[in-house]
Amino acid sequence: INAEYGTHTQRKSNTDTAHTMADDSESDGVGSEDIADEEILEQLAAVEGNAESTVACDCQGSLYLKKKKGKGKGRKWKFYKCYLTGSSLWYYRPSEDNPKASIELGNKFELSGDDELAGESRPNLFGVRKADGSTSWLLAATSEKNLAEWREALGKAFSAEPAKPPTGALKRKSSLIMRAKKKVAGKAATSGVGKRLIKSVMRDDDIDQLFTSGKGLVARDQDKKKADQLEDTVIKIAVKGILLMRNGSIESNKAQPMEPILRELGKDLKETYNDRIRYKKDPAKLKEVAAVSYAKIADGVMKLDTLLVSLFSPFVTDATIAKIKDITGYLGDKATWERIYTDPEQEDDLRTVLERVSFYLKFY
Repeated sequence: INAEYGTHTQRKSNTDTAHTMADDSESDGVGSEDIADEEILEQLAAVEGNAESTVACDCQGSLYLKKKKGKGKGRKWKFYKCYLTGSSLWYYRPSEDNPKASIELGNKFELSGDDELAGESRPNLFGVRKADGSTSWLLAATSEKNLAEWREALGKAFSAEPAKPPTGALKRKSSLIMRAKKKVAGKAATSGVGKRLIKSVMRDDDIDQLFTSGKGLVARDQDKKKADQLEDTVIKIAVKGILLMRNGSIESNKAQPMEPILRELGKDLKETYNDRIRYKKDPAKLKEVAAVSYAKIADGVMKLDTLLVSLFSPFVTDATIAKIKDITGYLGDKATWERIYTDPEQEDDLRTVLERVSFYLKFY
């Protein structure tokens, strides 16, 4: 994760490490098959961008919208594909070809002031309001670049004439994108493709060990179904995060706080294991120290939960956020770690996971 989010430090530069990394770049683990998987994901953005360029309008892109009446809290945020033509802001549900409705901006609306945006947590926020204050719309762009484009375009729309929704390639574009997204989503959801993409980012051919042993720990503690669900969600979120970083939707400075949280969490996992050796002859002391360690690990997971929800909320559904919180709820429970660290049957997989953690802490 740190490797993709641009927050990792330089790998230690010794001859063996340099040789290992050079070999990795040419190995089967991150070779042509992985490049093909990445290309499929990157081509989705290209397909979407090229298709959009065939639609004649003044500005276009994905926006979150929320309507407010007066000083009320307004409705829930909803995600739409939006097209600005003249003074008409047309918005579509992502899977539909016909517009849901339009906001007529000409001679009625103006950009909202900062005071009207206060209290909203979504990034890249802006708004439009009627001059009499009776109605306003809050809008959230997917990146700072898109935010600037929309604000500039809306400034011109207030003095323009109403226009019909865009025509031409819209229907073909929509169906093309949906087919492409379904194909990519289906491939990304499979553990093989998702893990290869993650592997290519981490440049670690042994990351399969982390997934396999991690699943083993969860399967013994809970059951195989829980382990499969956890792995599937982790892969999907990782792939989503990689794509959002690459298209600029999530900026590296906003993800940077993840690094110290992960680093501290990794150290706590290692030290909790080492304490079992340090206090092997003093069970009472071990129990006391371990209780503190389990709480620290759980606290680290919940800090990660807060950051992940903040990063992903503007770009994913409530169902996906619920899946993230299902994982962090399980791993953020100190009782989970007490069971894993004290169960003799977990020893082999626990050691493997901690070995991979040690590797990442050393080289990232």
